[in-house]
Amino acid sequence: MLKNSITVNGIRQDEWANPFGASPEELVASALEESGLMEKKTTINGRSAQGLFQTYCKKKSLFQEATRLGSILLKEEIISREQLDQALAIQTRTGRPLGEVLLEKRFCRESDIEMALNRQQAIREDLARLEQAREAKKDFWGRIIRFLVDTRDPV
Repeated sequence: MLKNSITVNGIRQDEWANPFGASPEELVASALEESGLMEKKTTINGRSAQGLFQTYCKKKSLFQEATRLGSILLKEEIISREQLDQALAIQTRTGRPLGEVLLEKRFCRESDIEMALNRQQAIREDLARLEQAREAKKDFWGRIIRFLVDTRDPV
């Protein structure tokens, strides 16, 4: 029987490899999940790999949420939380684009929408490039992880 525990040290933590701030353990949990190697009893640095993967997914989701038009305008302090909530309610009710609602309500200028959309596009293009790079490396890392799993010392 093999141990089902992994110790992690020295994982690359720069913004390109990890734009949403996942911990090294969360990155490894993601790789294990993507490779189909995670089991319920798998631990990474003494923590549940499944729990770490769930945290990774939450961080990724929050990062993606931050790339939404309203979130960018809110972060730049162009609109208030109340204005965003009001515009989102109108958008939900009418199905109109958020930018159009914000302009109609005069919560911001067209140049603000343009700036936020440009920033959104740049972030999403970076994320797409990162995802393409991850997919290209996925098989490679899967083979490495399988090798590590297959060569662990038996209990």
